[in-house]
Amino acid sequence: MRSGRWLRRLDAVAAAAVVVIATGWLLKTPDSAGGWARRDLNDYTLNLRHSDAVAQTREYAFGFTYPPPSVLFRVALGRLGFEIGGGTWIALSGISLLVAIVMSLKLAARWNSLGWGVLALAALVSVKYPFEFEFKFLNCNAMFLALVLAAAWQVDRRPTLAGFLLSLSVALKLYSVVFIPWLFLTKRARVGTATLVFSIWWFVAIPSLFWGWNGAMEVYRSWMHRVWETGTDDFPIRYDAYLVSLHAATLAAVSRLTDFHPLETALWLSRFLQALWVIGVVVALSVRRSHQCDLGFATDVALLLLLPLPLSGQLQPHHAIVLLTSAVLLVSVAADRDALTSLRVLATIAVLGAFLLMELGPPRPWRGIALHAAIVLHVLGLIGLKAAARKPAIAISSPSPFSPTASR
Repeated sequence: MRSGRWLRRLDAVAAAAVVVIATGWLLKTPDSAGGWARRDLNDYTLNLRHSDAVAQTREYAFGFTYPPPSVLFRVALGRLGFEIGGGTWIALSGISLLVAIVMSLKLAARWNSLGWGVLALAALVSVKYPFEFEFKFLNCNAMFLALVLAAAWQVDRRPTLAGFLLSLSVALKLYSVVFIPWLFLTKRARVGTATLVFSIWWFVAIPSLFWGWNGAMEVYRSWMHRVWETGTDDFPIRYDAYLVSLHAATLAAVSRLTDFHPLETALWLSRFLQALWVIGVVVALSVRRSHQCDLGFATDVALLLLLPLPLSGQLQPHHAIVLLTSAVLLVSVAADRDALTSLRVLATIAVLGAFLLMELGPPRPWRGIALHAAIVLHVLGLIGLKAAARKPAIAISSPSPFSPTASR
């Protein structure tokens, strides 16, 4: 009993630390971006300018590939003015981080169990590298992650709400479209149908109301052209940003090994690796989960969040904040004294190895290789967890990995 009280106090301290860390990241943003006086909040302002240009000219700038509904969301915030719109974006980013942590804990069946605060803090620290980028540049990845995880939490509870939330994530950032076929394949047709219906509203009705049908078609043609450009062989050297995409990482390696058509060689090598990646993740998703444990479902969600990363031609460090969910799962099992020792070792290696790769990995242009290696480690850990979820002898549904009664 006494140890339980101490753990609850430790959870409270750890939860407060999570809030303090998130607040610190957010408060640093205006300073690192030059302050409010410059009216510049890094990616928020940059993408708002691009969005305003699309709204006015119906043409996308090179390298700007957010879908039209996301453009209109930014335009709407911009109409509120810099202080209110930018402040709202900062607040949404911070709230989204907390929502993402809570939803990850719920999916892992650890919310409000002993050790939940410590688990949240440990998972956040293990992926602090991409989160520091996210809050420094104020991108939309935290909002995206919160929407996807909230949708996942409601999938088998409120299918229409889940579809609505997932459609918002697709409209904000196209990556979560990979969930739609998975929903139908796993016989969650109500959620998949709701997602498609709401997506039609965001992608067809809203742009048509704003630009008119012909204007919306112009915008979509421009958008699809810019998206297509991200897959060209010279995109990594044309795009002036911190790229860690598989294509950019492959080009960095190939260009130092050979002078024989490095652009073409890197493109085809990256496509080969991407094909292997998709096959591997799809095979992992096809492993049947145990109906006696929620871990299989949570692992599927984590795998689907990671699936688009090596496929993106514009991958940047802050996109990897989706590692948070797999980090919660892996840290949870690593601390579970009822889990098999081999499983705990695998989870520990995956989390710790990924953390070291992200924190101590080489600088550009090799940073992309380190980040992709970290993603692969998480996926290998998730595959181990999903396979283990089929075995009832592994007590991953225990009340808490930190419970004083867990070890018998």
